[in-house]
Amino acid sequence: MPLRNTPSKKIFVSYRVSDTAGETGRLVDALKQHFSDDQIFMDIENLEPGADFTEAIERSLGACDVFLAVIGPRWLGNAGSEPRINNPNDWVRLEVGTALKRNVRVVPVLVDGGTLPHAEQLPEDLQPLLRRQSIEISNKRWRYDTDQLLNFLVNTAGIPPKRAALQSASSPAAKPTKKKTWLYVGGGFLLCFLVLAIIGSLMQDEKKAGNGLSQSGTNKPAENLSSNTGSSSNETSLPAASNGETNSAAENITGVWDEVEEGQTATLFLTQNGSQITAEAQTAGQAIGTGTGERDGRSIVMNLSLLGVAYTLRLTLSDDGNIMSGTYFVPSTGLTQQEKLMRRK
Repeated sequence: MPLRNTPSKKIFVSYRVSDTAGETGRLVDALKQHFSDDQIFMDIENLEPGADFTEAIERSLGACDVFLAVIGPRWLGNAGSEPRINNPNDWVRLEVGTALKRNVRVVPVLVDGGTLPHAEQLPEDLQPLLRRQSIEISNKRWRYDTDQLLNFLVNTAGIPPKRAALQSASSPAAKPTKKKTWLYVGGGFLLCFLVLAIIGSLMQDEKKAGNGLSQSGTNKPAENLSSNTGSSSNETSLPAASNGETNSAAENITGVWDEVEEGQTATLFLTQNGSQITAEAQTAGQAIGTGTGERDGRSIVMNLSLLGVAYTLRLTLSDDGNIMSGTYFVPSTGLTQQEKLMRRK
C-alpha cells in the first residue's frame, strides 16, 4: 500500500520505427526486467485505441524524469532529398523537441552503429541534443552497455527498480545488509565445511591405524612410524588435516564471486548443494537475474537469465578453488566471450 502513494519516476523511450524497432524492443524488454511497466512509456505499447497521439506524448513527457532518445544509423529518417527530422510534424522531432523544452534529462542512446548527427543536419530546436552526454549500446557489448545504462538510471537518475522498491517496503533494513548476509552465510558454510573436513581426516587416519593393529596383533607398526618421524600417531595425522583445509575451498563454491575481466561488473552469489548450484546476479548492488547450474569435478555449467537475456557459463575451477575461468555464451546472438570469476575473500 505505501508504494501506491509514492510517486514513481518514469522513463520515456523515443525511437524511429524504421530505424531501431528491433533494438528498442530488446532494450525495453531489459528495462522491464528492472522497472515496473508503468515506469516506462513506449508510444506504440502505451497508447490506447483512439487516443490523440500528440496529447498522449505531451502528457507522458510531462510526467517523465528521463528521456531516452534511441538513435540508429537511419534516425534522421532520410526520405528522398529531405530528411524526415526536418519536418515540423515528424513525431520523433516532436518528442525530442518537447523533451528538450521541458528540460527533462535527455540521454541519446546510440545503437546498431548509430552516431549523433552533425549540427547542420538538425533543425535548430533539436541542436541542444548534441550537448547531451550519450550512451552507446553495442551488439557485441550488449550486456555490459545495458548494465551501464541501468546503473545510470538507478544510481544517477534515481529511478527505483521494482524489486528494490518491494524489498524496501517489506523490510527497510534488508537491502543495505544483503551482501553482508550472503558473506556471513557463505563464510559460515565454508567454516563448517573446513571443520568437518579436518574431523573426517582425523577419523580416517584413526581407522587406518586401528586396521593395522588388528591385522598384525601388535602395535609395532605404530611404534615404527613414531620412531621414524619422531612424533606421536596423533601428530602424524596433521598433514592429512592440512590437505583437507587446503582443498575445502575447491570442494564447494558457495560464496560471493566477482567478475574480473575488463568491462565486466556483475557479482554472482552462488550456493552449492551437492552437485547442484543456484545463483543470483547483481550489478551496482541491484539484482539483475538468477540461474541454476551443475558441477562435475572442476567443471561448472550455469544457465542464467540476466535482464531477460539468457546466458550459458562454462567454467573451470582453479586448484585452490578461488578462480573460475572459461566462457559465457549468449544463445540469442551467438556471442561467446571470455569469463573469469574470483571468489571474494
